[in-house]
Amino acid sequence: MTDSEIGEYIGNSVGACLPLIVAVVGALITVAVRKPTAPGGRLEIWIRWWFGAGMTLLALQVAVYEILLPHEFALALGYQYSPSEIEEAAANVGWAILGIGAIWLDQRARWWIMSAYGVFLYIDLINHLVNFAQGDVAVGNVGGTWVYDGLYPIVGLLLLWAAQRRPRRRTRETQTA
Repeated sequence: MTDSEIGEYIGNSVGACLPLIVAVVGALITVAVRKPTAPGGRLEIWIRWWFGAGMTLLALQVAVYEILLPHEFALALGYQYSPSEIEEAAANVGWAILGIGAIWLDQRARWWIMSAYGVFLYIDLINHLVNFAQGDVAVGNVGGTWVYDGLYPIVGLLLLWAAQRRPRRRTRETQTA
């Protein structure tokens, strides 16, 4: 493997993980600046960044590549170009819209969105692994793609689970019941 190929693999891995990096750094900065004191305030910041940056940025990033550079995108994954690239781009725009919406939605809606996106990503991950097992070592088929597709839904669901498990504040209704 040449230095150029190694650089391409590293660049692709960083590109695939960039939304995760933005989500983590954004959440850390927001928590440090705002110093939330409300119960669950820090967790809510992390959840919003996880959806807003983690989900939305990758979905838009992939959609833009598929729309503007469809042949190059397919080659980077080790595939031949197919008109279905446009369908996948449209699906990714839809995921981006859901990611933005999840910033303001309640936890139940977030569970549904993260679960559905997790299914989408795990099918994608399985496809990448099968292609790798068949000898596809294209730069877009390995590395950071596996990290994002495998890690993103697990962390998202764990954040939502933690938010669900945190103790709720007592209201007047629960105190008098």
